[in-house]
Amino acid sequence: MVKFIWLSDPTFSLPRSKHFRSFGDLASAVLTDTSPTFAALFSMVAWSIWIRRNRLRERQHVWEVGKTVRRARDLLQEFWDVQERPTWPLVQRTEQKWAPPVAGIYKFNFDGAIFESSARAGLGVVVRDAEGMIIAALSQNIQLPSSVDLVEALAARRAILFAQELSIAHVVVKGDVLKVITALNNPKQNRTQWGHVIEDIKKASSCLQVCSFSMSIGGGGVIV
Repeated sequence: MVKFIWLSDPTFSLPRSKHFRSFGDLASAVLTDTSPTFAALFSMVAWSIWIRRNRLRERQHVWEVGKTVRRARDLLQEFWDVQERPTWPLVQRTEQKWAPPVAGIYKFNFDGAIFESSARAGLGVVVRDAEGMIIAALSQNIQLPSSVDLVEALAARRAILFAQELSIAHVVVKGDVLKVITALNNPKQNRTQWGHVIEDIKKASSCLQVCSFSMSIGGGGVIV
């Protein structure tokens, strides 16, 4: 029955294409590697399956098996409808002169942008050499995360991944949100809502020969 429910909707084709040793491993992968919307739907379907099983055991009325995913979608939509959209604080930035990195080090400036009207966010990274020349840049559009801090953390992770893609092993990574930079420099495990992203960054950056995290001078200003 459970397998039939997951197979009934093509939305869950990606998790089915991989092998997981346990449901815990599957849930961890979904929460870490997929979008918040997909993770929410996955959680709602799993909860619905559990509720349906318990009702059957208690000989209570239950919905048809084939309607489980549809019911989960409806419940999730009802939840979203009553939620207040988070307000995004304005960050005041002052323009200051940009300073190049020392010879042999590449500076990765990252920044996040919020497009509240379209429920999207942008991640931007600009890479400069010791002469101040831009040697690479990228922008990525993603679904709007739950907080500004999470947007910045995701931008920082994209900067580290970009360094790996460019085969650059000596970097200084700069952003303009103190909370994120402080978390990246803290050796203790981060237990915030976006802590898993911080831990991913720490693990990925440990593979680089030289990597440091610091605040941008007056803000990153990366256009995404």
